[in-house]
Amino acid sequence: MRIGLDVAQTCVERLGCGWVADGIATAMAEVCSQDEVILYHQFGDWINWSTSKGTIIERPNVSSPFFESPWIASKIAWKRIQERKSELPGNPEVVHSHCFQAPFVGSARLVYTVYDLSIWTHPEFTTEVNRLNCQRGMLDAIHFARGLVFISESSRRDFFQLFPGLGQRKGLVTTVVLLASRFRCIEKARSSFNHGAWLSVGSLEPRKNFDILLDAFEIYWERSKSRRKLWLAGGKGWKSEGTWKRIRDLEARGLVQHRGYVSDTELQDLYRDAFALVFPSHYEGFGLPVVEAVSQACPVITSNNASLPEVGGDAVLYWDGKSAQTLAATMLELEQDEKLYIRTSIKSLERAQTFSWEKTALELRKFYDRVAAA
Repeated sequence: MRIGLDVAQTCVERLGCGWVADGIATAMAEVCSQDEVILYHQFGDWINWSTSKGTIIERPNVSSPFFESPWIASKIAWKRIQERKSELPGNPEVVHSHCFQAPFVGSARLVYTVYDLSIWTHPEFTTEVNRLNCQRGMLDAIHFARGLVFISESSRRDFFQLFPGLGQRKGLVTTVVLLASRFRCIEKARSSFNHGAWLSVGSLEPRKNFDILLDAFEIYWERSKSRRKLWLAGGKGWKSEGTWKRIRDLEARGLVQHRGYVSDTELQDLYRDAFALVFPSHYEGFGLPVVEAVSQACPVITSNNASLPEVGGDAVLYWDGKSAQTLAATMLELEQDEKLYIRTSIKSLERAQTFSWEKTALELRKFYDRVAAA
């Protein structure tokens, strides 16, 4: 099969969608060596100024027709494709979109990844421009895609609650595939308390619930007998001015260190060095930081909502997602109980073994066959 994969978001500062595209493309090229894999570094309306930082896979079965293509040339090429005046390079049979784009892909069958439904269920967490762009892409996919990929049962459930009639649409095929960590699992769990700081990973935006985390951390700091600092890793997102000011104030007091956007190597080191990950998000379609942390045997405290229990299973500690007092109490419990800490680390590493990009790629490959046959 000739499989086209959207890797446009790997060309910029990578957030969740970019890492998903990279992980799937890399695994697909390896486990599906008999197939042709075509990487699209420019995709639909997502046209990058530069593709130099995008995913590159040097294998005989992989091609990248838009890599290092000038911005204007790529824009013209995609415009011609949308106007039905030219064909998509590589003549794919299936094209998988990861970046909220559902463009015309010629005679190929379009597959679209549905990450989460927060653009409808929690509109207050995003900007109007971002929300409308994502909503447009998903509505286009509802009309044009032949296959929908959900990254959790939670996302699929939310989708069909919002669009109940689509479950009966003729020719539409759906599946759920779980994602994986960008890091390989370490070999041993922790056998004692780690002396590092608390860690939280994610862009500074309302959905990530950093304000509650900061409230909880100040409560924790007052009550803890072993005071550990808080490391924050992630870029500055939208609607975060008040949160950013609080972080700066806490940094001045020596309680918090904001690392900003970090490289893969730096992030892996943070998971390994941290005492535990606190991931307090209001809503996630999957929750990559949880899987990344458990792959490094790093204990996790996360919210008991949306997809997070599905991903964390019984390997992580949960809080109610609402009360700073409850979150602080959970942090103090983990810090004071070494047996709980070790047990959580052991379960984390066991849980991490259930996720892999190779498994995801193989499940997607079977799904592409179903889409092509529908």
